[in-house]
Amino acid sequence: MGDSEERGGEPPSLQAIQDATQKINEAAEALERRQQLRELNLAPARPGESDLKKLDSSMKRNSALIRKLRTLSEESRAALLDDIAKTNQSKYVSEVVGAIAEAPLKLKDVPAALAVCSALHQRYADFAKELVSTLSKLCATADEEKAGVARKRAVLRLLVELLLAGLYSAHSVLLGIVKQLVTAADFQRDLEAAQAALSLLTALAKAGREELLGLTPALPVALAPDSLPGGEAGGGGGPEAEAAEAYAAAVARYEAALAGRYCLPPEAQATLRAAVERCFEGACGALTAAHAALQATEAENAHVLNSRGDLPEDMAAAYEAQRKGFEGLQRTAAALAEVLDRPLPELKQAVTRMAAAEEPGAAAGEQQAQQVFEDEETRAFYESLVDLRAVVPAVLLGEKARDEAGAGGEAAPEAADGGAAAAAAAQPKGQQGAAGGGSSKQEGQGYEDILEGKGAEEQREPSQLDLLLARLPGCVSKELADELAVNFCYQQTKGARKRLARALAAELPLGALALLPYYARITATLAQVFPDIAQAVVSHLESEFTALARSKDATARTLEPRVRNMRYAAELAKFRLFPPGTAFSMLKSLLDDFAGHNIDAACAMVETAGRFFYRLPETSTRMANFLEVMMKLRNARNLDARQSSLVDSAYFAVKSLDRAAKRKQRPPIHEYIRHLVYERLPLGQVTKVLKKLRRLPWAQHERYLVKTLLRASHKGRYSQIPHIASLAAGLTRYHPSLGVALVDEVLESIEAGLEAPDAGLYQRRVAAVRLLGELYNYKLANSHVLFATLHLLLAYGHEAGTPPEVTRKLDPPANYFRIRLICGLLGVCGQYFTRGAARRKLDRLLPYLQRYLLAKPPLPLDVEFDMQDLWDHLKITPPQYDSYEAACAAVADIEAAEAAAAASGLEAIEEEEEEEEAEGQEDGGSDAGSDGDEEEEEGGEAEDEDEGLEGGAQGEEDEEDVRMLRPATAAPVEVDEDFEREFSQLMLDYQGRGARQAPGAPPGAGAAAAAPAAGPGLAPAPGAAAVPPYGGSGEADGGGSGAGEAVAFKVMMRRGGRDDRSKELRIPLSAGMAAHLRQKEEREAAEKAELKRLVLEANKRDQQEQQEALRAAQLARRAGPGARGYYGRGGGGG
Repeated sequence: MGDSEERGGEPPSLQAIQDATQKINEAAEALERRQQLRELNLAPARPGESDLKKLDSSMKRNSALIRKLRTLSEESRAALLDDIAKTNQSKYVSEVVGAIAEAPLKLKDVPAALAVCSALHQRYADFAKELVSTLSKLCATADEEKAGVARKRAVLRLLVELLLAGLYSAHSVLLGIVKQLVTAADFQRDLEAAQAALSLLTALAKAGREELLGLTPALPVALAPDSLPGGEAGGGGGPEAEAAEAYAAAVARYEAALAGRYCLPPEAQATLRAAVERCFEGACGALTAAHAALQATEAENAHVLNSRGDLPEDMAAAYEAQRKGFEGLQRTAAALAEVLDRPLPELKQAVTRMAAAEEPGAAAGEQQAQQVFEDEETRAFYESLVDLRAVVPAVLLGEKARDEAGAGGEAAPEAADGGAAAAAAAQPKGQQGAAGGGSSKQEGQGYEDILEGKGAEEQREPSQLDLLLARLPGCVSKELADELAVNFCYQQTKGARKRLARALAAELPLGALALLPYYARITATLAQVFPDIAQAVVSHLESEFTALARSKDATARTLEPRVRNMRYAAELAKFRLFPPGTAFSMLKSLLDDFAGHNIDAACAMVETAGRFFYRLPETSTRMANFLEVMMKLRNARNLDARQSSLVDSAYFAVKSLDRAAKRKQRPPIHEYIRHLVYERLPLGQVTKVLKKLRRLPWAQHERYLVKTLLRASHKGRYSQIPHIASLAAGLTRYHPSLGVALVDEVLESIEAGLEAPDAGLYQRRVAAVRLLGELYNYKLANSHVLFATLHLLLAYGHEAGTPPEVTRKLDPPANYFRIRLICGLLGVCGQYFTRGAARRKLDRLLPYLQRYLLAKPPLPLDVEFDMQDLWDHLKITPPQYDSYEAACAAVADIEAAEAAAAASGLEAIEEEEEEEEAEGQEDGGSDAGSDGDEEEEEGGEAEDEDEGLEGGAQGEEDEEDVRMLRPATAAPVEVDEDFEREFSQLMLDYQGRGARQAPGAPPGAGAAAAAPAAGPGLAPAPGAAAVPPYGGSGEADGGGSGAGEAVAFKVMMRRGGRDDRSKELRIPLSAGMAAHLRQKEEREAAEKAELKRLVLEANKRDQQEQQEALRAAQLARRAGPGARGYYGRGGGGG
C-alpha cells in the first residue's frame, strides 16, 4: 500500500513521489543487470587456447589467486576479477572450485561471489558444473552450529543466484536440497536441527520468492494512481506532473524488467512452493505446541514461586532454555510467514519472563550491601519502633497473666483481657459487648457493604476508647502515632483490640492517603505485644482486595479504595507485617488484567513499596521481574497519557534512585588522576600526562595511581595499554618505586586469575598479560620475571601432588585460554628473545609448551592458527614430539641436566643477562615520552583546566622535556658460535707460534701470521711478511708485468690437526678476488697516510699557538704595573 492510501486519499508530496521513483528505478536496474549477466553466461565468449597461453599460468600466481578466493568477500571483488583476467586457471579449475567452497561467505558477499563465478564460467566450460556439484554437497551436510548455518544460508543464496544468472539450468539441484531440508525439519524428533533447516528454507524462499516459488511480485514502493497529480492539475507541466510522469515511466520500466526475467517452469514452482508451505505448517504446529508447553512451565513456576517464595536454579535454567528455544522458533517462522504472505497462528497469551536470574549488571553482593531505605530518617521511621515493654507496665500488657497461665489453666484469657481494670469498670457491659462484636460480621460483608459502611456500630455514648480512636485522623507525625499506641496500652482489652483493628483497617477518612504510613506504624508498634491487631488488619486488607477484584465497577468511586488498599498493604509490607508473597500475588493479579483501575492500583503498590522490595535481597529478583513485565505491558498496551506517566513514574521511582545510589564519591585529586589516565592518556598525550602527574604529592597518591593504571588496562581500550606502559616507564625515571609496584600488581592479577578461573574475567586476564609484555618492552621487567610467568601459566594446577579434581577445576581439559595468554605475552615481547640468555630461556620454554599442548585435546582451528602466527612472529621452529611421553622425556632431560649442573657447581652464570636484554631491546624497544612528541596542541581548554595544579612551577617544568629517543633498528646478525670459537682458537695459536718462532725466522713473520686477512675465512700466509703479498718482489727487481705472480692466502679449516688448522692457497693477481683485495689495501694505505698528514698538521698548529701565547704573556709582563690584568681585573690606573 502506498502512503497516499494510508492517509485516506491525500495526494503524496513531491519528495515522496521522487523517492518512490528512485527506488523503483534501482530495482529495475538490478533486474536488468541480472538479465544482462544471464545472457552473457548463457552464451559465453570464452577465449581460445592461444589466448589462454598468453596469460600467466605459473603455479605461484595461481596459488596466490586460490588463496584470495578462500577469503572471498565484497572488499576483494575488484582485485579478484583483475587477477582472473590476467591469469590462466585452466589447469586449476578444481582447486578454484574448492577455494570458493571453503570461503566463509556471508549474505553480503553473495553479489561478489556471483560476479567472480560468472567471470570464471565465461572463461572455463567445466567450472560451473563442478562448482554447482560441490556447493550442493555442502548444503546437504548436517551442521547445527550457528556459524555453519549462517554459511550454508549464504551458499544456498549463491546457488539460487547462479541458477537465475544462467550458470546452470538444472533446477533439480534446488529441488533435491529442498526435499532434504523438509525431511530434516522434523520438529518432533530434533528441534534444533528442524530450526536450522527452517532457517535455510527461509533463506531460499526469500532469495527466489517470485522466480522459484511463483509468488506475486510487488513494487518496492507503490503509490495510488488516483492520488498522483495529472498534467492539468499541475499547472501545465509543473514539478508534480513531471514527477508523476517519471514515476509512471519507472513503473513501466520495472514491469518490463519483470516480464523479461527468468523463472522456473510452473510445475517446478508448484513443487517447491508446496514443499516450503508444508514445512511452514509443521513449524506453525510446533510453535503452538511449544507455546502451550511454555505456558504450562510458567504456571508451574508461578505455583512454586508463590508457595516457597523463590524459584530453584534448575527450574529457572530449564525455563530459560525453553523460552529461548520458543523465541528462536517464533522468529524463524515469522520470517518464513512474511515471505509466503501467510499469517502465524494466534497465541492465546503473551509469554512473560519469570526467570530467577538477576538483571544484567546487578550483582547480588552489591544489592545485599545496600541499605534497604534511602536515608537514616526513613529507616528510623520504619525500623525504630517504641519498645512498649519498656514504657508500659507489664501488668497492663497482660505479660504477667500470660506467664501465670502455664499453671492457672483457664484463668489466662480473663486476666489478659482485664489489664486496664479502671477502664473496664467504668465501661458498661453493653458497651463492651458492642465494642467487641462490631467486627465479627466483617468476613461476610461484600464490596457494597464496605463502600456504604454497613455493619458499623450503632450510636452510643463516647467512651475513653472512642475518644482515643477519634484522635487517629490527627496522627500526622511519628511522635503522635507513638503516643496514641502507648495510650492504647492503658485501655486495651480484647474488645478494644478488635475495635482498634477495625478503625485502623476499615474506618480511614476518605482521601486521607497521607495517614497510611502513621496508621501502619501504630499497627506495627502494637504488634510487638498484640499480634492479633496486625493479623486483623492484614486479613481485612486481603478480603477487601478480593472484594474489589470481584467487582467490575470501573467508575471513579472505586478508584480511591483500590489505591488506598494497595498503598496500605505496601506500607505494612515495609514494616514487615504484610507477607511479601501475598503482596506479589496481589500485584500479579493486577498485571494479569492490566487495564482500568488495576493500572492505578499496581502503580500505587510499586511506587510505595517497590523500592523496598527491590533492595531487599530475598525479594529483589521477583520485584525486578515484575518491573520488567509491567514495562512490557506498558509498551504493548495502548495506554493513555495519564496511565503511561503513572507506569513510568512508578518504574523510575524504583530504578533511577538505585542507579544514582551507586555513584561513588572520590576525592578531587583522585578524580583528577582518573581524568588524566582514562580520558587524556588514550589520546596519546603521554608526555603531557607525565608532566602533570609528576606534580602530584607522590608519597600520598602513588598507590592510588598504580591501581588506576592497572584498572585502566582492562577498563579502557586494548590499544591504550602501550600508552600505560610508556607512562609508567617515564614516571619510573623519577620514582623507581612505581615501576616495582606496578609489576607486582600485574603479577598478582595474573596469579589471581589462575587461582580463580572465571570466563567473565578473561578480558581482564588478557589485558594484564599484555601490560606485562609492554612493561618488559619498556624495561620495567626483566626476562626472569617474564619467563617465570610463562612457566607459571603452564604449570599452575599441574604440580606433583595436586588432586585431579583440583587440576580439572583450575585448568579444564577443553579450556585453551592459557594458550591464548601465552600467545598474547610472547606476541608482545617475543621479538626480543633472539640471542643471549633470553634466547636460551625461550629455547628451554618450548619443550614445556609442547608438553602442555600435547596434554590437551586436539586444538581448535582458531587456537592452532594463533600458535602458527606465534611461531611466524618469533621466527623459530618449535621442537616436534610424536607423543606426550616424548615431550615429557625431553622436559625430564632438561631438568636432569640442570640438576646435574647445580650439583657439580657448574650452574650457568647469567650476570650479563641484563646487558644482553638491553642490547636486544635497543633494536625495537621504546621509552616514555616518544608518543608525546607527535602530538598536536588541542587548544587552550585542555591546558587551562590544570592551571590550579601547575602553579609557579610552570616555567621550570616547561623547560624540562621528558624524551627518550627510539634507537635505530638493526637487523640481528646470525652468528655461528662454532666458527667463532674455531677462529678465536686459531688466532691464539698463531699469536703463540709467532712468539715461539725460530731465531732465524724473519722478524715480521709472527705479526704477519697473527694479522687477519680480508675476510672471515682468509689470513695471510705466515711467511708472507718478507715477501710482498701481490708479487712485490718481482716489481722490486724490476721484473715483468706480473702476469705469473700470485697472492698467498691462508685458508682456515674448520677441522684440522693440533698444530696446523690452515692451508696455504696462492691466487694469481689476474683473479678478481686478488685484485679486489689489493685495491682495498691500497685504499686503506691512502686513508692512513691522509690521517697521518692531518694529525701532523694539527700538532704543528698547536705548537705555533702555544708559542704565540707564550710570547704574548712575556710582552704583558714587560708592560709594567699600569697594564690591566686577565679579564680586565688589573692593577690601579694612573
